[in-house]
Amino acid sequence: MKSKKINFQVILFALSISLLAFGCKKDEDEELLGDWTKQSTLNGTPRSAAASFMIGTKAYVGSGYNGEDRLEDFWVYDISSNSWSQIADMPGNARMDAVGFAIGSKGYVGTGYDGDDHLADFYAYDPSTNEWSDIGEYPGKPVRGAVAFSINNKGYVGTGYNTDFGGTKDFYEFNPSNGEWTLISNYPGEKRRDAAVFVISEKAYLVTGIDNGIYDNQLYVFDPANGTWTEKRKITNAKSDESFDDDYTSIARQNAVAFSVNGKGYLVGGSSSSLVNNVWEYNPGTDLWEEKTAFEGSTRTEAVGWGSGNYGYVTTGRSSSYYLGDIWRFDPTATYDDEN
Repeated sequence: MKSKKINFQVILFALSISLLAFGCKKDEDEELLGDWTKQSTLNGTPRSAAASFMIGTKAYVGSGYNGEDRLEDFWVYDISSNSWSQIADMPGNARMDAVGFAIGSKGYVGTGYDGDDHLADFYAYDPSTNEWSDIGEYPGKPVRGAVAFSINNKGYVGTGYNTDFGGTKDFYEFNPSNGEWTLISNYPGEKRRDAAVFVISEKAYLVTGIDNGIYDNQLYVFDPANGTWTEKRKITNAKSDESFDDDYTSIARQNAVAFSVNGKGYLVGGSSSSLVNNVWEYNPGTDLWEEKTAFEGSTRTEAVGWGSGNYGYVTTGRSSSYYLGDIWRFDPTATYDDEN
């Protein structure tokens, strides 16, 4: 009887080890959610560090750098027809690292770097006339690598970099009704350049970026209704006594694409110590991040993107010295399909 009891215990032990191993393998093999589909390639010159804005179901992409020259041409991508058309060139100096945002039926583009100088000029684009108009200069320091967004018919531009003074943390609000800029002086975060921003429920979420060689791990949300900034949880493993951020090892970066879809924010690509292709989803209701299916195009940095309907879009960018013009659509709720 003793021998049978020992054998039974051995069998149970072996079975439990097998089940544990199977469970671990299942976790390791579990697929992330989200699927990427390639769309129509940009007709113009492949580029990185472009500017973009979106009006309705049309996304406008232009300026940037192609490895030899700063650019001034602009293109519009029609989501409904999956097609590109060229529009009027942006005035002023050809540039890279500019910012763009849309208010109502017009797009706005400004700042950047022309190869010699950092810029502060700003222009409005009217699709109904295919014309650009000068709206004066951005009142902050001339910068490259800033961020921009719009909420409730106001535009916002902030952070960025200039070789003469380094990074900045200034933010300004633009009112198109009178053409005036107003300083938002209460941003409490660190200086940063090449950050990312997405808008959810009329609030802007500022995240990632770099300053003095250090990748920023702060996430701030800006509420223009009361002009306040609120810090959220860090995007690195900062809570050693909690487990929610144990996997936060690859969110911090610079030059990522950011967009929002159905109440959630997304970060795609960019670079840290090297180029990254992972995708992270932010849930503002829980203040937590979840990794999604990695970007399926060429790994890239300095791309642009936007959210529209149930999808996110990423286009242009740079992979080492190779400049890109392809565009990819992301469905964050779909199961990965390797046939796309």
